[in-house]
Amino acid sequence: MLNPAPGSTFSSSSASFNWSAGSATSYILLVGSSQYAHDIYSIGPTSVLSATVNNIPTDGRTIFVTLASNVGGSWTSNNYTYAAATSLATPTPTATPTPTATATASPTPTPTPTPVAVDPLTVADVQTIINHAVTRAVRISPNSVIAVVDREGYVLGVWVVRGGAATPGEIATAVSKAGTAAYLSSNQNAFTSRTAGFIIQQHFPPGVKNTAPGPLVGVGLSNLFISDVNHFKKIDMVYCPPPYPPAVIPSPGTF
Repeated sequence: MLNPAPGSTFSSSSASFNWSAGSATSYILLVGSSQYAHDIYSIGPTSVLSATVNNIPTDGRTIFVTLASNVGGSWTSNNYTYAAATSLATPTPTATPTPTATATASPTPTPTPTPVAVDPLTVADVQTIINHAVTRAVRISPNSVIAVVDREGYVLGVWVVRGGAATPGEIATAVSKAGTAAYLSSNQNAFTSRTAGFIIQQHFPPGVKNTAPGPLVGVGLSNLFISDVNHFKKIDMVYCPPPYPPAVIPSPGTF
């Protein structure tokens, strides 16, 4: 990190960061209130060598900055700390308004609100999701392949953390796990493929026999690419009727 100097104090709520290229090909910059956090700012993977960060708190807290670099397909990170600026402004007291009596309105029926359609993910949303996933993968699984799908299972983005190209099997696995999470999750709760694999077993918890089945037992068999129909290829296209016993050979004109 070239600027600001590590350990320095910001002069305002905005700061410009500059770093040297070295031998890296892409970078991730995280700015947050704790180590590896990005509640203040995040960017990357990107090839730029600078970034301007706004809305930095001015309460004197410690600001944590992480700069991750992709060198030869492997990610390495450097951590820095800074001190936030301290605001000297004195708040102006606000007069308390005098309460006034208001008439109580008669209750009226409240119509049931129409469900609001969920907005599709934008390009910025997909980039943010991948940025967060890459930030985590750099620390725990640098060989990860990250996939983003919508609720219908359409692929919106795939990112290979280690760099280079992934195999078709790796991409298919990532897309399958992302689709499982998207299908089972809601707007209120996230649902991972690992959780799904845990609660669809014949016994819950898995590995403990004679216990009740999982809450979603059998879901794993509801969307297979095979069916119960067996197909047999006909070997001889010439039709050969079965022979009749002599006693049951039909005579001409017999119905």
